[in-house]
Amino acid sequence: MQGADLHEASLIGADLHGADLRGANLSGANLEGANLEKANLQRADLRSVSLIRAFLDGADLRADLSGATLSRASFRDAYLEGAYLEGVTGSGVDFSGAALQNASLRGSALRSTTFMGARLQGASFQGATLGKADFREADLGGVNLQGADLRGSDLREADLRGADLQRANLQRVDLSGAILIGATFVGADLEGSDCRDTVCQHASFQGADLQRVDFQQSDLQGVCFRNAVFREADLQQDALRGVIETVPVVTSTLSTKDDVARVTQWERLLSEDE
Repeated sequence: MQGADLHEASLIGADLHGADLRGANLSGANLEGANLEKANLQRADLRSVSLIRAFLDGADLRADLSGATLSRASFRDAYLEGAYLEGVTGSGVDFSGAALQNASLRGSALRSTTFMGARLQGASFQGATLGKADFREADLGGVNLQGADLRGSDLREADLRGADLQRANLQRVDLSGAILIGATFVGADLEGSDCRDTVCQHASFQGADLQRVDFQQSDLQGVCFRNAVFREADLQQDALRGVIETVPVVTSTLSTKDDVARVTQWERLLSEDE
């Protein structure tokens, strides 16, 4: 079926397991509930296709899926390196273990989607809506999440080395155990997030909202907190001292209504190091 013209075809529930659909035109097709496990769809045109509840585990999808509808579709261990998924929509999508290196998901809306253990190095989620996503143990090295909405997402033990999260909405995100070396959180909103046991060496939280963020047991050497807001945040004394010594230009806003004692302790540390 290489190069087949299946434009706007109705393939609901079709069994295409292992099919060779390289270069096929499936734009606008309805593949709801179809079985495409281990199918080869390299260079296929899958724009605006409906893949609701479709099975694409292990499929080769290095193709154009822009504007596709993916609700409850399964892409477990699928190959999507460099794939074009801009503007895709759906909820409950499963990308567990998938290879999405350098894929573009700009402007996508994928709520409650699973990327657990996925390989996402260099991928772009700029401006994407990813509320309550599961990125546990995913490799997000160098990923672009500028302006993305990840409220309530789970990024436990994810690798975000060199990731760009400028102006991202990270409220109530679980980043415990994550690797954040060299990551950029400039202007990001992390209110109420869990950053315990993270490795944040040389990350930048400049101008970030860190209200009620928990940094206990984290490695904060070389971190920039310039102009960040810390209301009711929780940092270990030793970790904060390390930041001050490494980044002497810290001018973070340390203010609170309910935890004056803790802020007073931080201010004392600042004055001691000056």
